[in-house]
Amino acid sequence: MTGSAAQPSGHEGTKMSHSTSRFVSQICSLLVVYVFMGPAREAIADAGACCRLDGTCVDVEHDACVAEPGEPYPPGETCATTACVPQAVLQPPLFGDPPTLGCLNSWGDVSAYAGFTIVADDFVLPETGAISELHWWGTYRDRLDTVPPDDAPKEFHIAIWSHVNAFEGAPITSFGRPGTVLRSWSVERAATTETYISCSLDETLQIPVGASFRYAWSIPEPERFVAPAGTRFWLTIAAVFGSVSCDCDADVAAPFGTYNAADVDVVSTHVGCTVNAGDALCDASDVNCDGIVDAADVSTATCQRFSGWADPACCYIASEYAWGWATRPFTSNQGAVRVESPTVPFVGMSFGDGNAVTDKSSSPWDASFVVVTSPSDIVVPASPSVDPAGVGRNRYLGFQVPASWVGSDIAVRVRLVSLDRFGSFNGQFRWAGPVAVFVDDPALGVTFEAAALQCQPTFAAWTANEVVYLYGAEAVPSSTYELQAVDVSCQSDLGNDTCYSQPLVIQTNKWGDVVAPYGGGTQPNFADILALVVKFQGFVSAVSKTRAQLQPNIPNPNVNVNFQDISAAVGAFQALPYPYTGPVACP
Repeated sequence: MTGSAAQPSGHEGTKMSHSTSRFVSQICSLLVVYVFMGPAREAIADAGACCRLDGTCVDVEHDACVAEPGEPYPPGETCATTACVPQAVLQPPLFGDPPTLGCLNSWGDVSAYAGFTIVADDFVLPETGAISELHWWGTYRDRLDTVPPDDAPKEFHIAIWSHVNAFEGAPITSFGRPGTVLRSWSVERAATTETYISCSLDETLQIPVGASFRYAWSIPEPERFVAPAGTRFWLTIAAVFGSVSCDCDADVAAPFGTYNAADVDVVSTHVGCTVNAGDALCDASDVNCDGIVDAADVSTATCQRFSGWADPACCYIASEYAWGWATRPFTSNQGAVRVESPTVPFVGMSFGDGNAVTDKSSSPWDASFVVVTSPSDIVVPASPSVDPAGVGRNRYLGFQVPASWVGSDIAVRVRLVSLDRFGSFNGQFRWAGPVAVFVDDPALGVTFEAAALQCQPTFAAWTANEVVYLYGAEAVPSSTYELQAVDVSCQSDLGNDTCYSQPLVIQTNKWGDVVAPYGGGTQPNFADILALVVKFQGFVSAVSKTRAQLQPNIPNPNVNVNFQDISAAVGAFQALPYPYTGPVACP
């Protein structure tokens, strides 16, 4: 999907009460200043501190600084008073040439925690480092004051996500997008050195739409995220407003006492209904008690569903003035993305829906930010690679060892993201055990390498490009897993998420679906049963054991495919459910 650059004038997902006449008066005053005093009177004509990419400083005008390349500091700050550090990613906003009304050529794309959208943009570090500082620009829409409003955001929610290429993963999008949340922070606005920069423009109408500010936050050393060089990540920054004063309980559907999809469905169904008009479910769906049922209530219900209780952290109210992450013309990498779901992201949560941030000509735009890094002693391995066979399996999780693992002791962690029929285990971790060689086809001498899933890590040396299959009671059909690598240097700090590689996502096939075509309401079918018969008979053309073995609860790679596997496939063909007891909790 692609979205329009023109944003609603109000805070997405919230009830608005803007003072329109005051805002129009502010625009008129700005026009008078521009027409009668000239653009030379604007702050952008004054040279200010410019921190270059290498950490040196020069006093130049804003856009000249961006061209250095460098980060322009707020008006009034000079090199004499500014301590520059080298930057890893530079993407500041621009005024344009010539500047219009002395405003940044940037609209604030609304980014509101628990609102309709949060904004994401990607980055790639040229060298491995720990992200130590983040600088960004944002806009209070529909006001031109040089100070923040009284009801400005309480804090910012910042998260780093993995990357998914266009036309890959689920859901399919025509643009690169965030994948899964890897790290998140809640940052008090008071800790961000919020500083006024200028007015900002509506890209379509070329009129001021708000006041832009620069923010800077130094990340405490224990909380820094280590990003390996050349790996694409996504950054989301969203305004968090004050928490609500009511109970904010999304348990609106039976069975009560649980927080599940039924609650989210009820709230979603009642979006737009009239509160306090005699409809009890409508009233209950106004979870945040702001008098309307909207996307903010859906987001709260979704958040509490994943939390499993009436978590007050899921409940927020909005400001009179929307806050948006400042945009800028597209430079490189991917364009920015509006994340429509989830808008209450937490670590482990994946992208659900969204659209690209574009201008009126449907060209991509970026968000405005700077990333500063510091050296790190943490060694982050490359991600496990995709199984080159390129086919799904029921009971085995396959990956290929990247060449960069050679010479290091690496452990592989498996996150149980979404298990079909065994959802109580979602979010738990297992580890790859010692790798062993097993016989696939005795007549031909074909072998494969496999490792059992276990509760404790095994750090081991690996062979470049070897393909390894993981098996266990946790490897079940129609389920999703994330595989991550961790170096032995982090053995004493396995709870530190910065130690882990980006995840390799693996999805298992539908129960009994052994051969193509995969998925769909007609699978498995007779072709799957026939494939197991052929494997049982030992034909050269048979599929591999890692595809054909379906049973028992913990598959045994030493055992050949037999009649019990064929029987399991017949049961699946007859639409019988998965018959095994599934995972066992780790001690």
